Amino acid sequence: KAPLAQLNAELNNFRAALEFLILRQADTVSGLRLAGALPWMWYFSGQLREGLDWLHRALDLPDQDQHLALRAKALSGAARLAIYSGDLGAGLKRAEESVELWRRTDDRRGLAFGLFHLAIPSITIFGPDRARVALAESLTCFRELGDAWGVALAQTYLGAALAYAPGTEEEARVHLLEGRSRFAALEDDWGLTTSSHYLGTIALRQGDYASARELTEEMLRISREHVDNYRIARNLHQLAEIACAEEKYE
Repeated sequence: KAPLAQLNAELNNFRAALEFLILRQADTVSGLRLAGALPWMWYFSGQLREGLDWLHRALDLPDQDQHLALRAKALSGAARLAIYSGDLGAGLKRAEESVELWRRTDDRRGLAFGLFHLAIPSITIFGPDRARVALAESLTCFRELGDAWGVALAQTYLGAALAYAPGTEEEARVHLLEGRSRFAALEDDWGLTTSSHYLGTIALRQGDYASARELTEEMLRISREHVDNYRIARNLHQLAEIACAEEKYE
């Protein structure tokens, strides 16, 4: 949280640097490197469209076939911002190209995140099965790297993919609780919020409204602490669904 706040304080300096590198100098290496480093900042600042615009401009710079890893990282970041902007089709396309490029490098961490970003839109567009394949490979990569945060992330989203459609709630719960335990061990409360949301979804589907509300309010509280407006919106929506199920329409 604190490092992201420091990045946000430098937002205008990043804009000036991006304009200089991409628009004035057409510097492919530096432009891709900087644009590809900032998607999380754009996400938490709530300025997804601006971040996407800079990434698209960087991805249009010339001679990128010589810099596959830089292009792959920028594509992965563009996929993330497109997905959370609601353009799942564009996010899927960017993620697919990113994964293709990562496979041509020896960067297993880059591939792990690329596969993760490929899985998120796949859940909605294709259903959980294709997403599970991408997440299983992502999880394998993170385990090979000894990346505890990445393992927790992929484990949690395996549960999210399974929770998306009825019929696999118990298997989903196992993955969600495993991811939750791993994020708790890392003392990462923001990481817990995905499991809170989908465990709440399962509880709502099964008619356990008290548990659904408790889990969703937990995610809302943490999301507000981190000023994550996307997740705040998701949880307010889920709280409204719970209220409707309880016939508390006001």
